[in-house]
Amino acid sequence: MGIKHVDFIDFQTSYENYCNECRVSGELIKLDVPGELNMYVVSDHPGVNEVLKNEAGHMVHFADFFETMEKASETDQKIGEIFSRNLGNNSGMHLELRKDIRNHFNGGGVDQHIGYIRQTIADLVPALEAKAKANNGIVDLSKDFTMPLTFLVTAHILGLEFANDTEKKDATEWAGEAIQLINLIAPEEVKISALAAHDKLSSFILPQLRAFVEDEDSSKRDNCLFYDFAKKLRLDSEKELMVNYIELVNGLFQAGLGATGNFLALCLNLVLSGDEHNDAEEIKSYFLASERSDEEKREAIAEYIRVAQKQLGGMLPRFSKQGGPLMGHQIEPNSLIYMSFISANLDENAFAEPLKINPARTKIPAGLSRQQLSERRAKRQEKNVSFSYGEHMCPGRRIALTIIRHAMDELFALYPNMEAIDLNIQSELFGKPAEVTSFNIKLNN
Repeated sequence: MGIKHVDFIDFQTSYENYCNECRVSGELIKLDVPGELNMYVVSDHPGVNEVLKNEAGHMVHFADFFETMEKASETDQKIGEIFSRNLGNNSGMHLELRKDIRNHFNGGGVDQHIGYIRQTIADLVPALEAKAKANNGIVDLSKDFTMPLTFLVTAHILGLEFANDTEKKDATEWAGEAIQLINLIAPEEVKISALAAHDKLSSFILPQLRAFVEDEDSSKRDNCLFYDFAKKLRLDSEKELMVNYIELVNGLFQAGLGATGNFLALCLNLVLSGDEHNDAEEIKSYFLASERSDEEKREAIAEYIRVAQKQLGGMLPRFSKQGGPLMGHQIEPNSLIYMSFISANLDENAFAEPLKINPARTKIPAGLSRQQLSERRAKRQEKNVSFSYGEHMCPGRRIALTIIRHAMDELFALYPNMEAIDLNIQSELFGKPAEVTSFNIKLNN
């Protein structure tokens, strides 16, 4: 094992080759970039885990990244303040509110909203069919269906309400644009636009959260995140600093929209088209089988994501202010560290036949000894790394799997003969996130 130095531009054009090469060799990639910022890429499966366990010091809080910039623009300073109020804030109240987030966005917290999810899908169908009728049966599923569906479901789980369709449309667009704040080295104009959208969304959310806090008679919905937030915030001596808690909410839109928007398109495209290693009809037959349980469908979707994500070139950034040991090497202070989901999810040491879909992959085989179970956990064998990071579970995971599961059910019920036309992906690694920009399908109903 060693450190492989790679030119920044060269890596961008051949990132998959470099990641695969270093996944096999176990090398840590150091990108040669101008200036004082250091950049590393971790590509092997165990290495991703080590990074996410904060082996190299305090690496989650992007606020530290902006604090270390010598010539931070006014825009960067404002973005740094946003991260400080959210990821950089470990106050007792923030930690309590994060418990509520886990309760609402994992397990039964999302499942209690399945009725709303299905109704929202039904409400979106007439507009979807109208667009198809005007365009020879073709729709952009990402723009015309997935984005509004995910935003409305996330907003419902939070407790947000909308006065009219215009307010819904505006807030959906703000949330989609604000996702760009996570691009730490994006062009200035992108950051400015994302910051403006973030501020508009925050101004929309803040009065509604405050209304829950002031609603001591509990006349508002009690099955939403704001209700649970309010019970705790009423007791908070600093509840007037409500803006600090808005960033937690904004982060949930980033998690939900980013994960669901990309992954629904990738999953559906894989089910409709297959690939060189997987037959589309076999995938579709398994998913739509009448005996398939909800949990089996969620597990299958996680497996579709693991295989299909290679098209995105997914890189998860973290920042280490102090530097320290990483994969047996000493990394420099002020380092951006990117973890490659592609090579980690396709690691032969972690996944048997990694390019082949196996819906039952996460099930633990019977009869394993305690030692074998321990080794399996240590190697993260057969576990999708797109969502679960060490002991932390991305809040976008359950909402993404649940929305995708019901969206695919409803779409196949309505349009059993739908066809994938083209899937367009923006896969630039740095400056703009890898994302599905459009997914055109023909409904054929």
